[in-house]
Amino acid sequence: MNELRVYVEHLFEGKVLTPENIELKEEIYGNLVARYEDLLAEGVSEEEALERTKESMPSLDELDEDASFGDASASSIVNVCADGEERSDETPISDETPAADAAPASVTADAGLTGRSAPHLAPEKVLDLYKVLKYGLIVAAIIIVMGIAAKLTLGLVDEGVEYGEHGTSAVQGDSTSAPQGGSGPQGAAANGGEAAITVDEAGRVWMEGEPGDELLASVVDATPSDVSAYVDTKLEDAATVESLLHALPLGEFATDVDVTRGPGVLCFAYREVPEAYDGDSVDVALAYNVAVLFGTIPAVNEIQVTVAEQDEPTDENYYVFTRDNVQGAYGITFSGEMMNESGWRQIKEDNLYTRKFAERLAETAEREWR
Repeated sequence: MNELRVYVEHLFEGKVLTPENIELKEEIYGNLVARYEDLLAEGVSEEEALERTKESMPSLDELDEDASFGDASASSIVNVCADGEERSDETPISDETPAADAAPASVTADAGLTGRSAPHLAPEKVLDLYKVLKYGLIVAAIIIVMGIAAKLTLGLVDEGVEYGEHGTSAVQGDSTSAPQGGSGPQGAAANGGEAAITVDEAGRVWMEGEPGDELLASVVDATPSDVSAYVDTKLEDAATVESLLHALPLGEFATDVDVTRGPGVLCFAYREVPEAYDGDSVDVALAYNVAVLFGTIPAVNEIQVTVAEQDEPTDENYYVFTRDNVQGAYGITFSGEMMNESGWRQIKEDNLYTRKFAERLAETAEREWR
């Protein structure tokens, strides 16, 4: 509507742009736009609609020669309505005013507006457009400020809580850094944009807006079919347990499998982990693997894991994951019934892909070396 904007600006040439006049200018512009759009809706061509809209608005000097232009309470403000009529603010706005008493202050849209103001009457109620606009803007500003404050407050609170309190909630991630994908291996998006792990349309995996490494991609690409054959594995069957570990991310580095530490305890190590693997990716792999192990080996209640990198084989990290803690973090109960696409969405998209989930789970499980 650039032409209408230019037209309105031309109407106000030479006028002092007081706050009241600026509000009046915007009011007139909005009414003209509404008039123009109504004409288009009636099937009038764009050129004719524009011309008729302009003709419906007289010059500002014609609105009320006796009123001061800068005084909102004394001026006759013309409302260009959708039906092409003019109404002076000095005309009483009341359902009880007899029609015979109303001044002939309007003409048809085709004939244009004459700019004549209605005779001065004793109005029962005058609509103060300036107050409406002013208070409307104030209310809108308050709502915006409150919304921003609430969002910042929630973000700070969620960043500061301990893992045990956050359950399956997630902190808002940076949704502008990495493209959002669909679900499963073709894409990952958790909780409407709260995902820290995402996959773009080209299949590239991202972590917090940064390209993910090979380990992270192996977690995203993992499917329930990879482990469906291991559902209801017996803990005492060390060979099958070891085979299951090799089928998971980090599996090529799994070693020292021990099923004799005690009832319900599984112990193993990931050694020679490449230094190129990001620490966050290792946390994600650990969080995913223990979820699968608790789901496929019903007798396991505690998983002890040792992690050591290639360049620092003696610098080991030790973790103890318990079934209750991991199930509480994910908010679900692990069993063989979850080894399907629906279960994988709960494990991955609802939890694992959300920001700081894996990091917090790993921090909660980390222990001092025994």
